[in-house]
Formats: sequence, structure tokens, C-alpha cells
Amino acid sequence: MSASPLYTFLVGASSWSSFANSLVAAWENYGSLTPRQEAAARSMMEKCAARKAHADVVGAAPLDMAPIHKMFEAAIAAGLNKMAYRAEGVIITPAKASGKNPGALYVKTASRKEYQGKLLSGVWHPVSTVQDGILDALKVIAANPSKAAQDYGKRTGQCSCCGRELTDPVSIANGIGPICAQNWGL
Repeated sequence: MSASPLYTFLVGASSWSSFANSLVAAWENYGSLTPRQEAAARSMMEKCAARKAHADVVGAAPLDMAPIHKMFEAAIAAGLNKMAYRAEGVIITPAKASGKNPGALYVKTASRKEYQGKLLSGVWHPVSTVQDGILDALKVIAANPSKAAQDYGKRTGQCSCCGRELTDPVSIANGIGPICAQNWGL
């Protein structure tokens, strides 16, 4: 089969894109793509290259993640099992200890729950399609997780740590409930 860069890209993309998979099948069945199929495939390849270039610029950026790791360590020590920290438009959750990335913290968008990358050993590892602003959000959280949690609670009316609605006047004023503040070391 042809080893053109476009074909190679489509074969690689077929593991995550049904569209690329269908183009590979068409290419293998007919020996080529129609002009419209080829244009769509080239557009897809260019978009992926642009996303990768963007991720390379954002790159694996060293961050001082000690405050965030400390917060998750406090939650684990408090006996919490399911942990999710919400602030600055992201949700941070710990990887399973028995999974592929023990010790990592996974980062998703808060609005659509799209995986953006992981924090591992103080380094940000974004996906190639990382959205703008995610690194900045992590920097704000890492600078002061307690303040980011409180700001989130005051802005949304929900606890940054458990996700529940804040109903107590003191909790509303603080932006976080006292139990979560204690459990998370905030």
C-alpha cells in the first residue's frame, strides 16, 4: 500500500477517528481517495499538526505542584475515596493507584469534561488538543489552591471539593464548606 504521508497519518489517526478509519478502508479498497475525501483528509492532517504544534509550544511545562499535591494528600489522609477539585474552569482528579499513571493528577475541562492532560511529578503533560488557558488555570490553582477553591465557591455557589451546593451562610461567604476545607487542608 502507498506509504504517502497522508496515508501514514490516516492509518495512525484511524485508532481514534472513525472518519480516518473509513478513509483508510476507502484507500485500501479503491487505491486512492476521491478529491473531496483527499481534501478532507489533508484538512484533518493540517488541523492535527497545528494542535500538536500548539501543544509543543505549551509543552511539558514545569510547575510547582506541591500545593495541589499537598491538598490531595490531605484528602486521602482524611479517608476520602472519590476526589475531584474544581476551580478555574478545570476539574482535577487523582489517577488510580493501580492504574497506568499512579501519582498523576488528571485535568479535564469543567464544562464538557474533556481530558486536557495530566500533572505528573510536577510537570504538565498536555494532550495535543489542549485548550487555550488550561496551563494558566493550573498556575492560578497551584499558586493558592485554597483561594481558587473559595473563588470558585463564591462564583458558582458550589463547593470546589465535593460539588455540593453551598447553603450555610458562613459557607457561602467563605466559598467552601468547613468539612471540605478541613478534609482538603484548605
